Amino acid sequence: MLVGHIDRLDRHYLSGWALDTDHPNTPIEVIVLVNGQEWGRVIAGDLREDLEALGTHGDGRHGFTYLFVEPLSLLENYDVTVLGRHEGKTATLRPKAIQPFRQSTQRQTPILVTASGRSGTTILMKYLRGSPSIVVPDKYPYELKLLTYYGHAFDILSSPGNHGDFPGDDGIRLDPFSSGLNPFNNHQFQDIFPDSTTLYDFFERKAPIHLTAAFRSIISDFYHLLGEKSGRLQSRFFAEKTDILQRTRGFARMAFDPVKEIILIRDPRDLFCSYRSFWQSRPEEAIPALKATAERILKIRCADHRDDVIFVKYEDLVLRTERALAEVSGFLELDSPLAPDREADEILFKKHGTSADVSSSVGRWKDELKAKEIQVFESEFAEFFTAFEYERPAREKRPVREIRPARRISLLRNP
Repeated sequence: MLVGHIDRLDRHYLSGWALDTDHPNTPIEVIVLVNGQEWGRVIAGDLREDLEALGTHGDGRHGFTYLFVEPLSLLENYDVTVLGRHEGKTATLRPKAIQPFRQSTQRQTPILVTASGRSGTTILMKYLRGSPSIVVPDKYPYELKLLTYYGHAFDILSSPGNHGDFPGDDGIRLDPFSSGLNPFNNHQFQDIFPDSTTLYDFFERKAPIHLTAAFRSIISDFYHLLGEKSGRLQSRFFAEKTDILQRTRGFARMAFDPVKEIILIRDPRDLFCSYRSFWQSRPEEAIPALKATAERILKIRCADHRDDVIFVKYEDLVLRTERALAEVSGFLELDSPLAPDREADEILFKKHGTSADVSSSVGRWKDELKAKEIQVFESEFAEFFTAFEYERPAREKRPVREIRPARRISLLRNP
């Protein structure tokens, strides 16, 4: 029978013991799963004096330690499962959900304009800037991203580091112009306190509160000042672009409450064409990136079910603009609805677009993609197309063979 216990499980360190009671002197394998994916394996073979003293667990060599090579972020949710395995037997030692850190007070509500590149974020930011309730830095193409910058800084400063043999400040002295993971948030320093969990509690719970408060104040003060200087004294929101694959979404919700998020989606086939025109992306680079984006969007759509998220299709934003902006305005509960500016839109598209005009940016894949490329997208993005009701290519119909009447053969010879 496989038995065991997890003594400690946090975002960077896992320890405990495990054994097979039918083979008490044989070390067993321990498997660590995070969100259903295997992250690593270790052998439970370290001496545990407490188990040895019991006299019922063999030689007591059943302890194990697992260090996450990439520490789990404070900005994400994780389901961690620890399995024991020996001679065909597998048992779950302990499942545990690790929740993201939360702490917030604020003056303005962030609007996250979330998408991959080439999905209409610039034009939507321009529309949002037209509202007196929203602060957007007037700097084309609206790429000022304080949430992304400070979210990245938070992730680094709150993550444990230096799992090597020489923990300390060597990394700080080696590069005075950058900061890496915190080398002192490490289990090797836990014995400086009488209670081994004190170091963890300080760096994983108390320090993030201070970091979050500092970064939130910086971001809030910046946009409050920008609102004052731009004459938007009563602004309720500030808006920033957010990459769908970054952890900015988690940081924003950790530091601010509430948050409003507009997720822009676009037909991956048109995105591919735009990538190829704008960045000269090769298929082997673009398709995996588009696939990761599509999977992330589907995951958000299926899992979040939040009232602070809205999905807006690029195609609606550029072809059915009034309707799309009315939906966004209602979502944000703006006093005056967002309004398009056709002349400004055309100027912006000429600067930023990769097709002849707005209308030809939709469905361009039909003219630009080869049959084999269309087939690849149909195979890789079928779930995405169905979920967001994108046009699917008609299946090729096999020609119906004409059935001709049987030829009559005369059995009579010609005279």
